[in-house]
Amino acid sequence: MPEQTGDARTRRGALAPLIVVGLYLLVALPFIASGHEGGRGAWDSVQYHEPAIRVFADQMPRPVLTDYASATTPGYHLVLAGVARWIDDSTMTLQLAGAAFTIALLWLVAWWCGRRAGWAWGALLCVPFIASNYGLFPGIWLLPDNLAWLGVMSIIVLALARAPTLGALVAMGAILAALVCVRQIHLWAACVVWAHAWINAPGAHGGWFDDLPKRVRCAAAGVAVTIPAFLVLAWFARLWGGLSPPTFQGKVQGVNAATPAFMFMEFAILSLPLVAFLWPTLARLPRRVWILASVVGALALVAAAVPETTWSTSAGRYSGWWNIIRAAPVLGGRTSVVVLALAPLGGVLLTLWLAATPARSRWIVLAALVGFAAAQTASHNVWQRYHEPFLLVVLALMASSIVGAEGVQTRAGLFRPARALGVMAVIALLGALTARALIVGSEVEPEAEPADTASGEPAPTRAA
Repeated sequence: MPEQTGDARTRRGALAPLIVVGLYLLVALPFIASGHEGGRGAWDSVQYHEPAIRVFADQMPRPVLTDYASATTPGYHLVLAGVARWIDDSTMTLQLAGAAFTIALLWLVAWWCGRRAGWAWGALLCVPFIASNYGLFPGIWLLPDNLAWLGVMSIIVLALARAPTLGALVAMGAILAALVCVRQIHLWAACVVWAHAWINAPGAHGGWFDDLPKRVRCAAAGVAVTIPAFLVLAWFARLWGGLSPPTFQGKVQGVNAATPAFMFMEFAILSLPLVAFLWPTLARLPRRVWILASVVGALALVAAAVPETTWSTSAGRYSGWWNIIRAAPVLGGRTSVVVLALAPLGGVLLTLWLAATPARSRWIVLAALVGFAAAQTASHNVWQRYHEPFLLVVLALMASSIVGAEGVQTRAGLFRPARALGVMAVIALLGALTARALIVGSEVEPEAEPADTASGEPAPTRAA
């Protein structure tokens, strides 16, 4: 069977966004139309984001940005405030307008995955994002998360799909500045622009440190286009007297050393069912990759053993997977057995996933993961809701890159059913947790109401 041409794969891949967006609307529209208000997403919407939107709508065309009911920068709220002021201010209309951001995000990711892996894999690999309540809820209620993820993924897709021409770099810089206006923590995405400019500098060949003049010139342009985003954050910091509006300052903030281990654990949970995507390449990996995987696994073990990894609301370690950690054994009163076991596995799996990903995509994905992890470590709250959407999209990008780089015989062979079953297992797991969050929800103690000023999000009284 001959392999599809690039044009044929592109045409077939165009079906993926239609399928994914259609599935999302099938799930989301009944909740929007019914006015359902159960679960953490509705709680955050009602308590924080909708009030901010309505205050800005009343203040239009001169909204007061010095303080408001959200710890994020106000871009999302201002857009929907414009809808409320000049189109219709019903909650349903605002939710439908906000759903457009989730549609755009899903379309972008499914389009990229579909072009590389074909429409079926491109669609299937995006479904876990919809199954996760941390991807779905911002597409139903008034939460800024998916608009921010749209900005993040636009930068990553540009870095994966285009050479760092001046026009492409300017576009990435503009998106980054707009992204910081929506959620300030995502300034980390600047490192994707810098890595892209250095690694893929036009005319540079050989290793990363060959053709240095060309790489330095392109990297300097990459740094220059990100300066406006830093200036935007500096302006807000001066306006607020800190990294969040005054209402959310001075409560709980600072670095949380448990974040790296928790993220390794999350990666293990989400990627282990998808290990069939790695099977064709595992036997071909050189010995140095296995050594590197062992080293990263050992470092992840240290990251899990040194800081406290027990459930604690005051320390920002609660909700999501922390509820399972809470019920598991603890070593020495400070180290979770769950984190200690899964974090090293996550480190090994992450190394193998990156090794299996084609080189052009590998280094961009690695730069994104490092930047994201560093930014999240600077956040007090170690929350699954901050990490899971990004990890799911990164896994979809890597898996589709792996499938796209393979021949037809590999894609149609014994690996196909195992891979499909793995993706469906992730969908089933996340879907069950989402159903529980919608029906039951979960409560956290009243003490857990800090403002996460580093990530720009207040802790909800109710967390799914």
